[in-house]
Amino acid sequence: MAVALAVAAAGLAYVVADKFWLSKRVVTAAVSTAAAPAAATTAKSVAVLPFADLSEKKDQEYFSDGLSEELIDLLGKIPELRVPARTSSFYFKGKQATLGEIAKALNVSHILEGSVRKSGNQLRITAELVRTDTDTRIWSETFDRKLDDIFKVQDEISAAVVKALKISLLEGAAPKATPAANTETYTLFLQGRALAQRHTRADNAKAGDYLRQSLKADPNFTPAWVLLARVRADDWNVFGTIDYKQARTEVSDAATHAIKLAPSSPDARIAMSHVLFDVNWDWDGAEREIDKALELDPSDAEALEQAAFLAMTRGQCERALQFAQSAVEHDPLDVDRYRGLGIANICVNNLAQSEASFRKALELNATSEGLHYKLGLVLLMRGDARAALAEMQQETQEEWRNVGLPLVLDALGRTREADQALAVVAKHSDTWEYQLAQIYARRDDRERTFASLEQAFQERDGGLATYVKWDPLLNNVRSDPRYQALLLRMKLAD
Repeated sequence: MAVALAVAAAGLAYVVADKFWLSKRVVTAAVSTAAAPAAATTAKSVAVLPFADLSEKKDQEYFSDGLSEELIDLLGKIPELRVPARTSSFYFKGKQATLGEIAKALNVSHILEGSVRKSGNQLRITAELVRTDTDTRIWSETFDRKLDDIFKVQDEISAAVVKALKISLLEGAAPKATPAANTETYTLFLQGRALAQRHTRADNAKAGDYLRQSLKADPNFTPAWVLLARVRADDWNVFGTIDYKQARTEVSDAATHAIKLAPSSPDARIAMSHVLFDVNWDWDGAEREIDKALELDPSDAEALEQAAFLAMTRGQCERALQFAQSAVEHDPLDVDRYRGLGIANICVNNLAQSEASFRKALELNATSEGLHYKLGLVLLMRGDARAALAEMQQETQEEWRNVGLPLVLDALGRTREADQALAVVAKHSDTWEYQLAQIYARRDDRERTFASLEQAFQERDGGLATYVKWDPLLNNVRSDPRYQALLLRMKLAD
C-alpha cells in the first residue's frame, strides 16, 4: 500500500499548485481532526481517493479526476453506505499521508484508489479496495477497455465495491452511471468541470465554453446542464463578468433543463435552489427545492450547506447550525463547510465555536480568500480588536482586507486611519455595498447605512440576503423603521 500511495502521489503532485481547493503548501504531516465532529466509524463506509493519471504525457488529469468523482457520486447513492464528499477525499491529493491517517480524517473503514492510463481511445483502469484497520486488500482489478465503455467500467467498479462490502442486500444493487450520448460529450464535460474547480475568472469562462460544447453534442446530458447553471451563477455573483439580467435568464434556463431531464436528481434540485435563492430571492421556492434534494439524498453536503444558508437568511439560526454541522460531518475536510459552520455559529452567538471553525478552515487552507477576514470579525465581536487587526492584515485577498480594516481601526480608536481605509472601500462600492453598510452601521451613521443597504438591495447583493436578518454588525440600526421596511420588501419580516 505504501508503494501504491507513492505512485499515486507522484502521478498527481505536479498539478497540486493550481487547484483552488488545496493549500499552496504541500502538507506532509497527518491531518488534524481535532475540530471535526466526532462520529463512530461504520464498516459500511468508503472514501474514493483521486485516481492517479499514469498516461504517458500526464495530460489526462481531468479524466482521472472525473472518474474518481463519478465513483463518489455512484457509491454515494447507495443507502446506508457512508461516502465522504469529493472535496474531503481530494484534500489528500499531492499530500503524503498513510491510509490509516486518511481513513481517520475521513472517518471511514475502507478506501478505494486506483490509476488511469489513457492512450487514444484505449483505457487501462486499475482499482483496489482496502480495509484500513487491517491494511487488507479485499478487492482489486484491472480494466482494459475502449473509451466508449467508460460508463460500463464505472458501473463495474461500483458493483464490485458493493459486493466486496457485502451491502448489496440492503437496498438492491449499485446505481448505474448516467451515460452521455457519446464520449465527446463526456470528455468536454470533464474538461469543463476541471476548469470550473479552479475557481478563477478566466477558468470559469473557459468552463462555460466547454459545457456549451458538451451540450451541443448531447443536449440531454443532465450533469452538463447542472454545472452550467453553477458556472453562470458564479460568473455573476463571484466574478462579475455578466450582469444580473443575463444571469437570471441563463442560470434559470440551465437549471430548468436539468430538472426536466432528471427530476429525481439531487444535483438538479440543488441547482434550481441556487437559482431561486441567489438570483430570484424566492425563499419559499428555494426551500422547496432544497427539501426535495435532501429527500433524495439526506447526506448531500452541498444541499445541507445550502439549507443552512437559507435558514440563516430567514433568521432560523439554530436550524441553520444543525444543517451546517451535518454538512461538516459528511464533508469533514472541506474549507467551505467550516466557513459555513463558522457563520452559523455567529448567527447563534456562539463566538467561541465560530472562532474554532474558522481556525480549522485556515488549518485546511491558509490561503483561502476571506477566512482571515471572517476570523477577524469574530475576534472583533469578542472584544479583542488588536487580534482582529492582526487577522485582517493577514487576509490574502485585498478586497476583503480593505473592508475589514475600517471596522477594527474604528474599534481601536484610530479614526483617521479608519477614514482613510473606508475611502478605499467606497471607491469600489458597486461590489461591496453590504460591507459598507456594516461599517457605517458600526459607526451609527444611519443615513449612509441605509443608502448602502438600498444599493445592496437593488443589486441583489448576496451578503444582504444571508446576513441582514441577524447580523450583529447591524445592531445599531435595527430600531430604525427603515430596517423593518427593508425586511418587508425582502419578504423576511417576522
